[in-house]
Amino acid sequence: MKTIKVWDLFVRVFHWSLVVAVILQLATAEDFKSVHAKIGYFIVALLILRIIWGIVGSRHARFTDFIYPPAEILSYLKSLIQGRPKHYIGHNPAGGAMACALLFFLLLTTLTGLLAYGAEGKGPFAQQPVSLVARASADDGQHRDADNQDYHGQDTYNRTDHQTMGGGRQKAHFWKDIHETIVGVIIFLASLHVCGVIISSYVHRENLILAMITGKKKIS
Repeated sequence: MKTIKVWDLFVRVFHWSLVVAVILQLATAEDFKSVHAKIGYFIVALLILRIIWGIVGSRHARFTDFIYPPAEILSYLKSLIQGRPKHYIGHNPAGGAMACALLFFLLLTTLTGLLAYGAEGKGPFAQQPVSLVARASADDGQHRDADNQDYHGQDTYNRTDHQTMGGGRQKAHFWKDIHETIVGVIIFLASLHVCGVIISSYVHRENLILAMITGKKKIS
């Protein structure tokens, strides 16, 4: 058997950084929202860099190396069940499909998380709790009524403010529900991914976890 280099440094750093970041995201989801958001930005940066590297990176890091047609993915899964799967130097068809699915859902969950965060008036998608038009209109009404010792303008302002903020909360809950649903999908896919790595390591007699650390694989 000989040892060959498969995974470059960027792929390995990306992989383990993403693993740590996702675990931290799960740990900070409820009680440390500010930290949770910062880690989310970090994950977005990782995903963008990985997409770029998937186009211009080393051979086995490129999408063209591990995106296979559905028929080949099904054929590989069938051969894996039979215990006679074809060996691939880089990602096998099932592993490649899983990598793409995880990238897609991670992008989706960060987007929905940012939208939920924005509905609360925070982050790059932050929404003003009260529109400038509504605020100016309410202020004008308040000033006019003040001359007659009438405070209907303030009541209008408070009512507009309450309705707008209520809509923001509804949007935040809407995006949060979608965000949490996608997180559940990611946990499920990650569990399948770990099981696939263990099974493939056993069937192919190679340590795929160690390969993602050292970047090297042994082939006959």
